[in-house]
Amino acid sequence: MRLTRQLQRVQRAERVFEALQQQTLAHWQGALASWRRAWTPGRIVAAGLVLGLALGRARPVRWAGRASSALRLLGTLSGLVAGAEAQLAALRAATAPRPSTPATEPTEPA
Repeated sequence: MRLTRQLQRVQRAERVFEALQQQTLAHWQGALASWRRAWTPGRIVAAGLVLGLALGRARPVRWAGRASSALRLLGTLSGLVAGAEAQLAALRAATAPRPSTPATEPTEPA
């Protein structure tokens, strides 16, 4: 009797384990899909800028002059911002509704 009870407990534990394993797999797949959807191009660029800034500022500042590297960084960032603004303006201009032109009557030559 004791052996059959232990066998039932083991079988129950195996079923619980398999159910939890399937649940964990489903949650993991959902989290992975959510992670991939969250990485939009804008976020990728922002993460690259932050990481580049952090890594670029870590050691090169010690070897180069602080003012010159800061000015180079400022110039690079200003160019990046200007390019992004130009692209945004072009996109807005391309998607803006066209104004309707009033119908004009043909004029007779004088």
